[in-house]
Amino acid sequence: MSDYPGAIDYFVDESRVFVEKNDHKAIVLHGTGSPDPLPTVEELGGYFRSTPLETSVHYGVGCDGRIAQYVHESDGAGGNGYLDAGHDPFWDQYADNPNWHSLSIEHVNDSANSLPLTDAQKTASFKLIAYLCKKYGIPPENIKSHASLQPVQRAECPGPAFPWSDLFNYLKEVEMQRYTSTSNDFNTYFEEVDANHWICKRTNCVIQYGIKDFFQSLSLDGQALPVIGLPTSGEIYTKVNGVTIVLQFYERGVLVYDPSHALDSQPGTQSVYLAKYDDPIVSGLDPFRKK
Repeated sequence: MSDYPGAIDYFVDESRVFVEKNDHKAIVLHGTGSPDPLPTVEELGGYFRSTPLETSVHYGVGCDGRIAQYVHESDGAGGNGYLDAGHDPFWDQYADNPNWHSLSIEHVNDSANSLPLTDAQKTASFKLIAYLCKKYGIPPENIKSHASLQPVQRAECPGPAFPWSDLFNYLKEVEMQRYTSTSNDFNTYFEEVDANHWICKRTNCVIQYGIKDFFQSLSLDGQALPVIGLPTSGEIYTKVNGVTIVLQFYERGVLVYDPSHALDSQPGTQSVYLAKYDDPIVSGLDPFRKK
């Protein structure tokens, strides 16, 4: 399952990545340098799955604005390569292997990386970058070009037309919005990724789709934070009698997405309801429960 809400799952084999080898200190932006016709994000993923160079990246952003994920964020991808002479001194602290310390994003572009991003591509890319910066506490100054690592081999990556100024202005606006005071608790504690996905500003946990809607419905006045508090985990998948259900833990409760009611049921609810913490299935999945 993709780490970024809405990204297409197109993962490469684990043999092509540095498994559990990433501390997320920087973001590296790439351009594909692709011949015409320009590839879709699936076609780009097919290349990463098969190239003998094993130079995959974490995400690809297509000209149509669709995003695919090729490598889990917890893993290091190989697409950044190693350091050329004349590289940005920033990378000296990560000279052991820059791929162990960075998340990488590929942008579909022509063979010379000369095309400006499409409007859809630019919007999608900026949102993804802002999401990753928030999630891992990556400052804007740690967003780098591939050329910063390999000024000899990849001097035009992500390309001369990449909108760096627009990106940094966008990140400043996002940061200002994040700290704007409001009487609405949902705006205070959550950032909207899109209509179906929120990210908690305090815990970095994503709530989405039916669980998000049910959580929102628990507010007494539509403005105040529900009494179960903030999410403390991401979605956790498990099976009950062969049926997959989804649980998410909060400060004072547990929500479960269980349309068939394989685990339990609650009067007046449908696909999502409050789970009983003393159920051994529920308590056994609590990531913070003392063993």
